[in-house]
Amino acid sequence: MINEYDKLNKLLNNKKVLYIPIYSCFDYNTKLLNFKSDGNINRFLTTFSNINSYKSLDVLCPIKGNDKEWFYSSFYSITNNSKIIESKYIVESSKVQRNITFAKNILNDINIEDYDIVIAEGQYVVLELLDFYKFVDVIYWCPVCATETKSRDFLEPHKSLDKYIFSRVENTIVASKEQVEYIQSLRKGNQLRFTNIILIETLIDRNLNIFDYNINNDIINNIVPMINNGWKIVYLPFRLTDKGYKFNEILQYLTFTHHKKVIVLYSNPNNCNIKNLSTKKVELDYIDKHFIKVSTNRDVYYTILDYIDCVIPYFEDTDFINHAAVSEFVTSKKCKVVKNLEDLQKYLYSLT
Repeated sequence: MINEYDKLNKLLNNKKVLYIPIYSCFDYNTKLLNFKSDGNINRFLTTFSNINSYKSLDVLCPIKGNDKEWFYSSFYSITNNSKIIESKYIVESSKVQRNITFAKNILNDINIEDYDIVIAEGQYVVLELLDFYKFVDVIYWCPVCATETKSRDFLEPHKSLDKYIFSRVENTIVASKEQVEYIQSLRKGNQLRFTNIILIETLIDRNLNIFDYNINNDIINNIVPMINNGWKIVYLPFRLTDKGYKFNEILQYLTFTHHKKVIVLYSNPNNCNIKNLSTKKVELDYIDKHFIKVSTNRDVYYTILDYIDCVIPYFEDTDFINHAAVSEFVTSKKCKVVKNLEDLQKYLYSLT
């Protein structure tokens, strides 16, 4: 039986591999990466736990970060003949990691001649490799991209660049069937020469030991009595600044529902100032009265998912953007995902 990792295992067979990810969950205050809260990290750890054909595997990561020890132990526990290379250039947001200056700096700092294959996520890293390091094979890992019919603000600047890369790179890893259909349509239109598509839809596998957790009884003891007294719990475990999560739309709706017994648990993994996300006094007052900050600790996160009767409003098109955290949400034992305001309303006004 063919599984989703077969193509990649075959490509990496007995190869010396370098992987250059994009890291995204940087703390607004400390500017440090939160390793445990970064969905990109959990995605590639899940993938490489299923890849074992390579001769060696090196991965770049920031020099500093929160829960860095967890990342090291997790990576080495699921890989063999592997090495983590710390880079002084991975210090800022994913936007910076997509520009050409970053690409040149990162590649000049590594001896690419040591590798047979480089897997990269940044568009300009891929292009620099294709243009100036022709001796090495390149795989473009593209978890999300704009298509002809769908896009988002953060994807639009890269749309033409992605299309150009698809026309040049030999192999591309994608995360959704809509990406596959889009690239195939380009191929049919003779806009692509040869890129091979590797579809890997499993982004996080919670059955892996690296995602084990201890039940946090404090959060259960604090929240369950409120639920028993008729309170409705909304959980926002993602970056509030990520427009794909539509925080402002959710906040506006909750503010004007006039449902008094609602508590919003939010973890705010990149530690932004929540009060800067709205200029409306009525919404800021609602935050003061109804929002409770909870830890980003994985024990708390998974305890809420598995033991707290709550909902996560996630309004993104999951067929278009296969976000890593969604696989955690939908496999949770207790928490449910609502995909639109209508379903959120049904939850808020359902009988307890």
